[in-house]
Amino acid sequence: MLPPPQSRMRTPEEKRLASKNDKSMAQQQFPSDIGTHSMVLLFKEYDYAKATKSNAEQTITDSIMLPLPEQLLETSSFKGGPTELGIGGNAARIGTSKIANAISQAKSAAELSELVAFELEAVDTNDLKKLGTMAFAEAAKAAAQALGAGGLVTGAQIGAGYVTNPYAAVSFEGVNLRTYAFDWTLAPRTRAETSTIKSIINTIKMAIHPEYKGFGQGDKTFLKFPNVLHIKINGQPDPITFKPCMVNQFTANYVGAGEHAFMEGGDPAVWKLNMSVTEMEIWTREDYKESKYTEPFGRNNGQIG
Repeated sequence: MLPPPQSRMRTPEEKRLASKNDKSMAQQQFPSDIGTHSMVLLFKEYDYAKATKSNAEQTITDSIMLPLPEQLLETSSFKGGPTELGIGGNAARIGTSKIANAISQAKSAAELSELVAFELEAVDTNDLKKLGTMAFAEAAKAAAQALGAGGLVTGAQIGAGYVTNPYAAVSFEGVNLRTYAFDWTLAPRTRAETSTIKSIINTIKMAIHPEYKGFGQGDKTFLKFPNVLHIKINGQPDPITFKPCMVNQFTANYVGAGEHAFMEGGDPAVWKLNMSVTEMEIWTREDYKESKYTEPFGRNNGQIG
């Protein structure tokens, strides 16, 4: 007997069937004849232990199928930028680079301690004295500027014809969570499709808002997290892969045509929906290692074709 799905890795066939089920289980879709290409919005209850796992076994509370949005932009961005280390910062860079070199080579904790000790022994004490003197000079300069005597420092630099090397560098502080903005323009053709759009809007509003939780009926001590959004693209040969998201903003424009145009019965003739989302987990190199596009450089000796 096979163990429960939660306790074993799913086979490729199980993954294929799960993906097929995601495509066919949409509770609501617009338009009724949506075709092959679409975006599926799967809302699942928030569970921190599972929230950042795309294939986690979670109950889908709502599923919506819409046409592909007007744009699908995938952007990677990073925290950091130009900075000035100064003499003290540069001294720290030199020291920690040696330790980082030891970490990259060590295969065990014992070997790491030996490598670090070796790297530190190799440091010239005279160099350390020079760095200490320069760091002190830089600290004195900063103190003078803080006391409003920056003009004296500048004058001294002009007279000497030298300035302290700022040691410009580019810092890396981490990876930004990826964000997306989706826009849809929906024009219903029948009253049934109008009702579907209204239902979709209400379903999204319910999924992205919190609810009160407390110790009894009517108690509003806590707010339960909104549902987590899982996004899937159907019909794309090379789809964008999304990690689980939280919805930052949802907008429904009931004058989507840019003017007041209404259908029989008073409903808008065109609706515009906008959704801004943020992924709940950063992307790292490990996420791309299993990509089918990953090939060792030099397979064709660097030549195209």
